[in-house]
Amino acid sequence: IFFYYYSIVIIMIGGTDYAKTKTPFGRMGGKSLLAKRIIGYFPDTEDYDIYVEPFVGAGNIFFRTVPEEGIKEIINDKDKRVYIILKGLQDDAEKVNKGIKRGVVSKEYFEHIKGSKKPADIIMTIKSSFLSQGNSYGSPRPIKTDYTEFFEDRLEGVTILNDDFSNVIKKYDSPRTLFYLDPPYESLRKKDYPDYCTPEDVYKACKSIKGFFVLSYNDSSNIRRLFKEFKIIELKTLYNNESNNPTRQELLILNYNPK
Repeated sequence: IFFYYYSIVIIMIGGTDYAKTKTPFGRMGGKSLLAKRIIGYFPDTEDYDIYVEPFVGAGNIFFRTVPEEGIKEIINDKDKRVYIILKGLQDDAEKVNKGIKRGVVSKEYFEHIKGSKKPADIIMTIKSSFLSQGNSYGSPRPIKTDYTEFFEDRLEGVTILNDDFSNVIKKYDSPRTLFYLDPPYESLRKKDYPDYCTPEDVYKACKSIKGFFVLSYNDSSNIRRLFKEFKIIELKTLYNNESNNPTRQELLILNYNPK
């Protein structure tokens, strides 16, 4: 009952319900609970030719969008681990799938594979780590996901990058580009995010975008002040890692009026 429900048509292509697609791994601050509503605010696909996610993370939005013929897709993350996973799934999802041990990863095995550069090992460390950060063992969950056909098919033809978000925006910006941005949220604990960028950094990159942008952010007076010239939409959601007060309000910021 906490949720504001946004009406969206769920499209099936080749038997795949993209609105219910799982992602390769979890991510702190992921958008699984907000994905339908966020995608519902996107402009019509005939209005853009390029789709870019400069902070793809776990891909909660990307993997739930329906691929459209004629739209070039670019996904980027400065976190090298994310890049390795996505490139591994794109190049040989079956190999990644075979490298993953099913069930709960033990603490001993977690320490053994921590720091590995293999996509399967990185997935296992993220899934069995505290807050899905891949740093310390905690809250392990059984691994059941099949990493084969869907991910390889969905990533076919997609450009996957490991670069600074501002470089990606500069390279792909055009009047017919749609950017979805989900940067690390404003935090005093910047050490938690090796790729942390400030809201001021994000504003500087967004203010000159020629195309469309949809930006997810935490709700704060600083964020509202910085982005006051744009359309700001309030969205309520749940944070699974906060048991005392899990309900939170987030902001969706757009440089256009949604239909």
